[in-house]
Amino acid sequence: MHNFAVTALLYSSRYVRKIFGLRPHPGGQLYSELELAKAPDFDAKFVDFSLEGKTVLEIGCGYGGYIAHARRQKKALFVYAYEPDALRVETTNEYLAQAGVDGFKIYCGDARRMTEISDGQIDVVFSDAVLEHIAGTELLLNEIFRVLRPGGVAYHSWSPPWFHWNGGHLRKYIPIPWAHALFSDAVILDVLARQKESGEIAGYKIDEMMGCYSTLAKLSLRKFRLSVQNSRFGKGDIIHSHSNPVKGLIARLSQVTEEMFAGDVRVILRKAAD
Repeated sequence: MHNFAVTALLYSSRYVRKIFGLRPHPGGQLYSELELAKAPDFDAKFVDFSLEGKTVLEIGCGYGGYIAHARRQKKALFVYAYEPDALRVETTNEYLAQAGVDGFKIYCGDARRMTEISDGQIDVVFSDAVLEHIAGTELLLNEIFRVLRPGGVAYHSWSPPWFHWNGGHLRKYIPIPWAHALFSDAVILDVLARQKESGEIAGYKIDEMMGCYSTLAKLSLRKFRLSVQNSRFGKGDIIHSHSNPVKGLIARLSQVTEEMFAGDVRVILRKAAD
């Protein structure tokens, strides 16, 4: 049954990718520069997002593009960051040094246990496309609450929820809606491995996708809302937007359709002032 599922998904994915011209981004430009170019898109998601003169913390800094943006364009006083991938931390430090960016410190570690950050040390916490990759959302939120100063704010953007048709982040690799929910993780990873073996998708892109998929926390909107309610924040502003108005309308019909078609999830969590 496993082999049949892998073969069916492999060939159907190949056909759909060909019909719609779906291909992973080939790269070529430094990931740091790609992140830097996209940084204003994150800013635009939140009306009151200001970092000027503030001590800030980024959860999951990737290759440092937003750190450069925060220091140069957003005028942040100092940027702390947590990134679990040691190679990324090394690459990011090299990139930022070469770019002449200062006023930052990246810790290689688990953001659910930010032992290097003191209570109430941070003015603003933010993350982009990270929360869906961290298991134990409530633990993370409680740690964010701890490091925020009274009156501090956390801004997060993540997508898509697990039960979204593309909840597995697989659209350009296995473009079959809800494939991640219909097939086991073993099937999905085997399909990706065979795509790498066949050479139909560049091996390094498959390696990235397998890493991405393996870290997904299978975070649904319902699970996330419960985590916020059970955390020390207790409540927050949680909205989702959609560039496609039809899908946006469908997402608002019920809790089920919301999980299946919700767009970008935007979250604002505030720590009450003393």
